[in-house]
Amino acid sequence: REFCQGAAILSVCSCNDSYIAASDSAGRCLLWHKQMEHPPIPLKTEDGVICSLICLPNNQLAGCSSEGKLMFWQIPEGALVRVMDISRPPSVSSLIQMVYWHSKQTLVCPGTGGLLNLCDLRKSDIRNVEAHQGDVYAVSLWDEALVTLGMEDGRFKVWENVQDNPTNGICGPKGIISMAVSGYRPVKMLVLSATGKAAVYTQEQDHLQLVAHVDGRDYRVIAAHDSAAITFFDNQQK
Repeated sequence: REFCQGAAILSVCSCNDSYIAASDSAGRCLLWHKQMEHPPIPLKTEDGVICSLICLPNNQLAGCSSEGKLMFWQIPEGALVRVMDISRPPSVSSLIQMVYWHSKQTLVCPGTGGLLNLCDLRKSDIRNVEAHQGDVYAVSLWDEALVTLGMEDGRFKVWENVQDNPTNGICGPKGIISMAVSGYRPVKMLVLSATGKAAVYTQEQDHLQLVAHVDGRDYRVIAAHDSAAITFFDNQQK
C-alpha cells in the first residue's frame, strides 16, 4: 500500500492497529489510517520539523522538533495536548531517535553537544544530563537499562536509572549514529556508522569488540526488538 506524504520522510511510527504517523522535511506531521479509509489528519506542530516520533502507552504520540520542542498528541483524535521545551537535538534531523524507557516511564531524546533530554511522564518534568563529549545519536534500550554510544567520543554507556551518570563507560567505535542490542548471551550490539554501514560488536570488559560487518550499505536507522523477543531468540540458539 502506498502513502503519499509529498516530501522526504523523517520519521514513521505505528500508533495502533489503525493508524500510523509520519513526519517529513516540509514540516508536516500526518496521521494516516492504515486502510486509507479517510484522508490523513494533519497534526498541529510548532517550530521546526518533527525529527522523531514515538507512540506512548497512554495512547499519545510524542514528537521532538528540530527547534527543541517536545509535542504530545492524543490518538486517534490528533489533538495537540502538550508542548514542552527541551534542549535542541543534534543538527542532522533525519538521524534523531527518541526512545521510551519503559521501566522509568521516561522519554529520552538526544540534545545538542552530548546532552540527553529525560522527560519523566509521571511528573511532566524535563531533566538534562551531560552524557557525552560531542553529539550523540545512538540511544537505545538494554532490558531495563538505557544505553548510549557517543558519535564523537566513542564511549558506550549503560544507564541503570535516571539519576546515575556513568562517568566514563567503555571504549567503542566512533562515528556511530544508531545502535540496538541484538543478543544477551553474549551481549551483542548492532551498530550503524555515519557512512551507512552496519556491524556487530560484543561487549568485553573494557571495550566493544568488532565481530562482523553486515552486508549492505546506506542504512540510516536500526530498530530494536523488545527484551522479551531478544531473550526468546537467545534461548532458541541453545
